[in-house]
This record gives sequence, structure tokens and C-alpha cells, in this order.
Amino acid sequence: MEKELREQIFKEVAGMTFLNGGMVIREGKAPEVYDPQSLRIIGVIDTPLKWLEKRKDIIYQKQCNICFNRDEMGIRLTINEHDHFSDDIYGKLIISPEFKKFGINEGKYVTGLELSDLIRMNRTYFEDKTKAMELVTIMRNFKATVTKEIETNDDKKGNRLAYVRQVVEGNQPPSFELNIPIFKGQPKKTFTVEIDIDPDTLTGTLVSPDAQDMMVEARDELMDKVLEEIAELCPDIPIIEL
Repeated sequence: MEKELREQIFKEVAGMTFLNGGMVIREGKAPEVYDPQSLRIIGVIDTPLKWLEKRKDIIYQKQCNICFNRDEMGIRLTINEHDHFSDDIYGKLIISPEFKKFGINEGKYVTGLELSDLIRMNRTYFEDKTKAMELVTIMRNFKATVTKEIETNDDKKGNRLAYVRQVVEGNQPPSFELNIPIFKGQPKKTFTVEIDIDPDTLTGTLVSPDAQDMMVEARDELMDKVLEEIAELCPDIPIIEL
């Protein structure tokens, strides 16, 4: 009985507020109490720089750090590095949706019909749309003759000869040029694309050494530019390469 009385008094007092000698009784559920939340942002490569441009006056730079990794193509800003609720702003070079759509340099082989459909539906990205439609026709009617010469010899004394020669004769598709951004949020680039044919399955894949070179060059150029601007804007934030 005494326990029930104490609980009833506690419930009544919990809903009271004493103001200027008077007492106000409130009914209903009390507001929820929430723990602080860490800030987590993931964006394009200059996201940490954009954040600092508007927030540098409200942070203590000596408790922040910048870490970057060229292989992962990312720059990470950590604010209040020793705090359990530290904030994390991450900028990353993201392959553009247009580039990924073509599967360039991914090593995925598809049939001639699938390649022709891909080209036909994305001809707007071609430097020359007429060339795109010519490729559509070639890939829809792709034919090849495969000739193999196989020579083997084994004298049972540890000496062995294995020789395979294959010749593919057909309407090999020509190279073409695309005009698309390599990284999301960056300007368009024009580069040459080739179609590699698998000699066993006669399926094809899109490859571009030019695009690969541009990707590496743009990665270093864009990351260095962002890091230089951060160093100038916030000189007390250490910049560390991982």
C-alpha cells in the first residue's frame, strides 16, 4: 500500500510545475529526450570543401582532420575527432551513370544483339549519331568464320609441343567516339571506344584505354585541387594520405 502511494505521488508531482509561488499541473506525455546525432554526409569529391566554406567559423580546426585515398578516390573530413559524436563529411569521385551504362572497361561480354540495342538506345552520347546507327546494323548482323589449327606432339620423354592457331574472319566493328562525363558532376569528355570480340564465344565488350588514362589524370587533378583549396581555407586542419 505504501509503495502504491509513493508511485501515485511521484506521478502527480512529475506533472507539476511551480511558478511564482503557484503550481501548474500539466497532463499528457512528456517530450522525448534524444541523444545527439552525428552528421554523416556522402557527396561528390568537393563536398568537404563546400561544407567548410560555410562552417569553418563554427569549428575548432585543431580537432579536425582530412584523410584521403587515391585508390578509393575519396576525401574524408572528420570534425571533433575525439568526440563520440564526431561528424563525418565524405567526398568521392563517382563514376557517372552514363559511363557505367556502357560498361566500358568492365570486362563484361554480351552478344552482338545486346550491344546493338545498347548503342541504339544511347546514340545521343555518340559524337556522331550516324556512326552509332552504322554500328547498330553491324552488331545486329555480326558474323564470323573461325579457323583453328591445332598441333600437338608428345614423345613420352618429357618433350611436348602444343600449338593452337585461330583466325577469325568477319565484319569486325570499327572504333567509335563517345562524349560523356567520366565522373559524376564533371564536364563531358570525348574519347575513343573499341569493341573487343571473344574468340571462343564471339561476344563483345567495350574497352577504352583513352578513358582509362583520362580517369587517372582527372582523379589526381580533381583531388589535388580540392585538397589545395582546403589547405588554403583551413590551414590548421591536417591533411593525411592513406
